[in-house]
Amino acid sequence: MDREGVKSTLQLSQEDAAMLVFVGQRVGFNVKFILAEVALYGSYCVLVVLALYTMSNRQQTSAQSIFLMTVLVISFTLVTVICIVDFVRFRAFITTVLIDDVAATVSGRLKYYAGRRDIKRLNLMMRWIGNIADTGLLFFLNDALASWRALAIWHSESRFWMRATLMSLLFVSFAFWLSEIIYAMFNFTHVAVDNFDISAILGYSSSSASIAVNLCATAMIAFKFHQHRLLAAQAGVRLESLKILLLLVESGFLYATIQIARLALAISIVPSTPVYGVLHTAQKVFESISQIVTAMYTPAIILIISSRHSIADTVQLQTILSGVASSHWAGRPDDPEVGVDANVDRDVNELEMTTFKHETWQSGRPSSQG
Repeated sequence: MDREGVKSTLQLSQEDAAMLVFVGQRVGFNVKFILAEVALYGSYCVLVVLALYTMSNRQQTSAQSIFLMTVLVISFTLVTVICIVDFVRFRAFITTVLIDDVAATVSGRLKYYAGRRDIKRLNLMMRWIGNIADTGLLFFLNDALASWRALAIWHSESRFWMRATLMSLLFVSFAFWLSEIIYAMFNFTHVAVDNFDISAILGYSSSSASIAVNLCATAMIAFKFHQHRLLAAQAGVRLESLKILLLLVESGFLYATIQIARLALAISIVPSTPVYGVLHTAQKVFESISQIVTAMYTPAIILIISSRHSIADTVQLQTILSGVASSHWAGRPDDPEVGVDANVDRDVNELEMTTFKHETWQSGRPSSQG
């Protein structure tokens, strides 16, 4: 083929030239967030392996272990599906637009790709896993885990109301998210064009409730950390298990920061935002990789609560606090609901055991014996 023949085959219409630029931008965009996903997915796998190894070393199996293992397996499965689907969609885009002979023009190839029902089904499945801002199964699992950890150490009289608050927020978040998914299923081709669209409003409402759940749970743990630190200082002992509470607080606030950033970036995208521009790319890349970071919360919690600190510190503090409570509140009747069960499962870490004793001393009643 001569040079004139080559030149004639490369002539494009103005529309196709613009579409070709769009294809190049999309390819570059997909490469960026897929590389970021692969890098984070490797780190996530390391955390999962460490968490599984930690749990496999336990001599007994408790309800806590089963719950954590279930959440870990589900989260790992969801993250793996996210990475696979993103790669499959990218490959399908390259194949349809640049390789397969499905249309004579670039715009025709793009329209054909946009109309593929298998791609639409994959997009809908991704909405179930991680959708607008902080909605999706991954975030709901993390919210449930955060609530469970907060309630596990909250043994005061307000436990019922705190549980009701957390459960109500969880229900609100789930209800808005499920409504958004159902709306998307019945409006298969609908695309939200601004923040006042019904699907966007449902997603943002669910995200706000999700953030409220995590902030409430983290605040509860932070309050207990402050309370127990004061108790340890008054008793004159150094309690290593307080580090677990501190790590739970820090991880909770980190997760909340990610949630708020995801919601803020999602709201910042408006119809006038240039597609594949700096803000659009930053929002999409952060939305993609933060799903994996969100999933890291589960193995991180497992590693934190599985940390075994000195039992002597706990026993020493319990002895001192029991003595202080008994001498200060002598003659007052025991409360049968307060105290430490001598047969508490060994899988429940010393954090809960210390909490029971702290609550006994804090409420001003000696722990019941036997």
